[in-house]
Amino acid sequence: MGLATQREPVPEASERIIAAAAVLFAERGFKGVSVRDIASTAGVSKANVFHHFENKWELYRSVLESSAEHLSHLLERLQPDRANVEELLASYAGDQLACMLEESDATRLFLREMIEPQPEHEPTLVSNVLDERFDLLVASLARLAQRGKLRSDLDPTTLAMLLLGGNLAYFLSDRLKTSDEKTQRRPSPQEYGRKVIHMLTDGILPTRKINHG
Repeated sequence: MGLATQREPVPEASERIIAAAAVLFAERGFKGVSVRDIASTAGVSKANVFHHFENKWELYRSVLESSAEHLSHLLERLQPDRANVEELLASYAGDQLACMLEESDATRLFLREMIEPQPEHEPTLVSNVLDERFDLLVASLARLAQRGKLRSDLDPTTLAMLLLGGNLAYFLSDRLKTSDEKTQRRPSPQEYGRKVIHMLTDGILPTRKINHG
């Protein structure tokens, strides 16, 4: 009888646990969160958490991997067969930024772990999760260059860092906004993506006039 009343759809329960853990880990860090805290926030029992995850460390790993998976889906859009590469990159940059803002707890969790890694954690955990996604982005940009969509002498790693760095700057400034007026001046993620790519493709210096005299 007790089992029947506690039975929940497995995907729904595990997703709630991961979502709750992402929020708490981002706010308090790994050490500042107990399994009991996560269970309470997710609306499940502590035993239910351990039913889905062997321990808190495995749950932490799952949170990071689940969060990074959202970014992987965006990379599927960087197809070299798309005609307009500027629109392609602008769409990716804008969508990635929107994902970072929508999944702000996961984004903050990654930043926390990169800036202040927990000494007891596997040093390769976050680096592996992030490096894999970064390498996929670099490979996608390299394919665009190979197809003639970007300059052949382009360094795809540098371009990937520019795209991610620009979005990270927007995300951090969004966390610091202090007034409605400032919010109104900010471009939307999609508009920001278009502006960044336009600057990269057209440059920032004024067009020089050629003196034929």
